[in-house]
Formats: sequence, C-alpha cells, structure tokens
Amino acid sequence: MLRRSGRSARPRDGRRRRYVTAFSIALGVIWVPVATFLLTAPPSFESRVGLILPGAGASTSINLSEIGQATSSAPPAYASASLSPTVTYKNLLLSDVVLDRAATALQTHAPSIGKPVIKLVDETSLIRFTMKGRTPAEAFDRARAVLEAFQSALDTLRDDEIRRRQHSTTDAIGQYAESVRAIRSRIGDLQVSAGLNSTAQYDGMVAAAETLRARLVEARASAEEASGAVDALVASLGITPDVAAKTIRLHADPEFNALMTSVGKAAAETAEFGARFGPNHPVMSAARTRLAGATAQALRRAVLLTGLSEAALTREIDRSASGNRGELLSKLITLAADRDGRASQMLSLKADYERAEARVRSLLEPATRLGSLDRDYKIAEAVFASALARIDTVKADVFASYPMTQILEPPTMPEAPSRLRQLLAVVGGLAATGCFGLGLFLAWMRHGIIERLVDLRRRPDGSSRDLVGDGGLATA
Repeated sequence: MLRRSGRSARPRDGRRRRYVTAFSIALGVIWVPVATFLLTAPPSFESRVGLILPGAGASTSINLSEIGQATSSAPPAYASASLSPTVTYKNLLLSDVVLDRAATALQTHAPSIGKPVIKLVDETSLIRFTMKGRTPAEAFDRARAVLEAFQSALDTLRDDEIRRRQHSTTDAIGQYAESVRAIRSRIGDLQVSAGLNSTAQYDGMVAAAETLRARLVEARASAEEASGAVDALVASLGITPDVAAKTIRLHADPEFNALMTSVGKAAAETAEFGARFGPNHPVMSAARTRLAGATAQALRRAVLLTGLSEAALTREIDRSASGNRGELLSKLITLAADRDGRASQMLSLKADYERAEARVRSLLEPATRLGSLDRDYKIAEAVFASALARIDTVKADVFASYPMTQILEPPTMPEAPSRLRQLLAVVGGLAATGCFGLGLFLAWMRHGIIERLVDLRRRPDGSSRDLVGDGGLATA
C-alpha cells in the first residue's frame, strides 16, 4: 500500500522544499533553546540525606510500694495501618516551618533554597531527600540546614506535646492534692475528738479486751477451785481460816506456852490429888485454885493475843496446834491466802475487762469512720502519687507521638554536578523532533492513504460514495 501511495503521491520539487523548510524551522525552534540551556545553565549539585525511623515501641512502669502504680506505654510507630510516620515526616520536611527555619539558618529567603526532593523507600522506614545547590558547599549547607530544621521542628512538637500533657496532669494533680488534704484533715479531727489514732490501735484494744476476758475466765475458775479446797479443809477441821491463823499465832507465843505449861502442871496436880484426897480436902482446894488461876491467866493472854472471846478460846485453847493438826492449820491458812489472792485478782481483772469493754464499745463508731477515712485516704494518696509519677513517665516517653529519627546517611558533599536537567533537556528535544518528524511524514503520505481508503469504501456496483459527508477525506 505504501508503494502505491508513494507512486500516487510523487511530490513535486516545490512541495519537497516546503517540507524541508518546515522541518528546518522546527529543528531550530526545538534545538536552539535546548542548546542555549545546555550551554548557559549553571551546574547543579545535589546533597543526599538518609533517615531511618526505628519501629519498636516503648513501655514504662513505676511501682510505688503500698501506694500505687504508674504505667506509660507507647505503641510501635507502624502499629496502625492507617497512619504512616514516614508520610507524616515527608510532609513535615516540605512544610513552610522547616523551610523557613532552614532559610533563617542560611540567612536567606525560603524560596531561594528550594524544596527537598523526598523519596520514601517502599516496605522500609527509610526517608531519603536531596537538596540542590549551585556549588557543592551550597548543596551541603542547604541539606544540613533542612535536616537541622526538621529535627528542631520535631523537638518543638515533642516539647509542646509534653507541656500540654503536663498542663492537663498538673490541673488534675491540684484536685488530687486538695482531696488528700481534706481527707487528712477529717482524719485528724476524728483522732482528736475520739482519742483514737488509728484502726490498728482500736484492733489492739479489742484484742486486749479479749485477752482480759480470757484471763478473767481463767481467774474465776482458779478462784472457785481455791475456794473449794478451803471449804473442804474447813469442814474437816471444823475451824475457820481466821481462827486457825490466830490459833497458830497463839501457840507460837512463848508466854502463852509457859502459861499453858503451868495450866498442865496444875491440872496434873489436881488429878493426882483428886485420887488421893477428897474433893473438899484443903490440898484439893488449893490445887483447884492454882488450876483456875493458871487457866485464867492463859485465857487473858489468849484474849490479848487473838482478840477472840473467852467462849471461843475455851473451845480452841485445849486443841493442840502441834503435829498433824498444826500442819493442817498451816495448810488451811495458805489455801485461804491463795483463795483470797485469786479472788482479788479476779476482781481486778473483772474491773479491767469492764473498763476495756466499755472503751471498745464507745470507740466502735469512731473506729468504723476512721477505717473508712483511712481507705479513702489511701485511695486518694495512690491516685495523687500515680499522677505525680505519670508526669515523670510522660517526660521519659518523648517519642510516643513522634517516633525517633536516626541519621542513616548524613548530608553528603557532592563531587560532581548533577546531569539530570541536561539529560532531560536532550531527551525532550529528541522527543519533540521525533513527534514533528512523524507529523511531516504523515502529511507527506496523506494522498496515498486517502486514495487507499476511498478504494476500500467503494460500492459493489462500481459506484463511489461521496466522501465529503463521511469526514471530508476526499477534500483533504
């Protein structure tokens, strides 16, 4: 078809000259600016910077013994699928804040330093950007200024976040501190009014009262046991402990014993004379008189020593306090003293227990209130201490919202200028030349192509259509 089209469209010399002239003009229009750019464009140098974002999270926990706990946790930077810190940092690098700070550091205007060309490496946490300059030092300084401005902007954002968190926490801490002071004041007032320092003191009082009660039960049983032993011995001897003590005291007196010896001698003489003489014999009368006198003296001495009546002494005076009876009397006195001691101890314990029980009952309601206030105070103190500790954990967790960045590749000093712009200019010139040449070629071949299309559209009967209405090809 092309051969036929070429044969049917042999150009004349004037047409060839027009196409050559048009192509020459197009080459001049395209390549003169390209050549001018290649010859006059200043060299461009690029300084590259590489950053990496660690992906690990951070967790901080503070345990306050018997008070509470404060925990701070920062999730990994890439834990959320809807939020990418690399994209956030890319936009921050392109922001006016970073560029203005970099321009201020370079003592120039932001538009003059240009914007960084940023590349995010897929499936990694790498950020690479380049800065251009007319000299290697200028490109290096711009890259370094942008990097420092970027890090300064991150520090500013982190400081602002920490300050805002601390401000909100500080407001809450004031309320917590006021709550702690109020509860502490109520506890102090209750302690003063009730005379109770703590619930532990009240528990000690309850335990002491229970101990007194147990001791009182034991003392009562012991006193009853001692009283039973005394009663049994009194029934056996037929004498009370008081009389037994006085009897022992009486028989321990030397004068009384001497008088009793005289009474014994007088009684022996009276019995001897009674066997020999008659009752009215003068010797018997004298013996009876001596016996009565000795007995009277012994009774007076006994009354003086014991304070008992003569009737009581008459019954006891003839009973011997020596031998087994003396031992039993001594035992009776000992048991009676033990009984009295145990009874006295029981009464003392009873009085102590009643006082302790009354004290426990009177402090029951204040102790209950104090226990409730103590629990409230511990809770308030734990919340207050946890809030204080949270301030420190917030300070430590500076990378919670803005992950830490590490410089993987510091700003480089370019050794050779970048040829990218020149290469793009040449590629653009070649592309424009090719497109214009293709257009001239199609214009050169249009008559042959039109005739071929007309042949294909002829009717079967040999007639031809009017191609003007079908697109104006014949006219073309």
